[in-house]
Amino acid sequence: MAIARRLVVRILQVLVPYTELRAFSDRNPSDATWLPSPPNGSVGVVSIFVSKERIELSLSSGARLVDILRTPARTAWLFHEHNPIGAAMADRIASERTKLQSIPSAGTWPSGTRAVLWESRRDHDRHALELACDGQARGPVDPNPAVRKWQ
Repeated sequence: MAIARRLVVRILQVLVPYTELRAFSDRNPSDATWLPSPPNGSVGVVSIFVSKERIELSLSSGARLVDILRTPARTAWLFHEHNPIGAAMADRIASERTKLQSIPSAGTWPSGTRAVLWESRRDHDRHALELACDGQARGPVDPNPAVRKWQ
């Protein structure tokens, strides 16, 4: 369904698992909005929605509104939250990381290299999963770290 006929459309959702975060000091723009890192066993989620004018979106439990951009015709909403990593997501992350590591040149990628795996659905819902490509993964993604320990 086209965005013009819908009241609210999520146009992009970016997921960054806690295992994929890296510290860096070479880039620190003062005008950036820094989001809190997801805790162990969770994924940071940034969602962008576009709505028709005069629509107010409510937040899901745990989500926070980062910014709003209003125009005469539409409003863009940026939300951030942390969600637990379920078994299906943990399997997907492990599978995609294995595929990345199997690329012949993977061992030569510079530190800080990132991969973004893109999914675009027919309903215009788009997801991006960001993974680090530096060989510094912090172990398998455990969907329930409170119950199981790292092996």
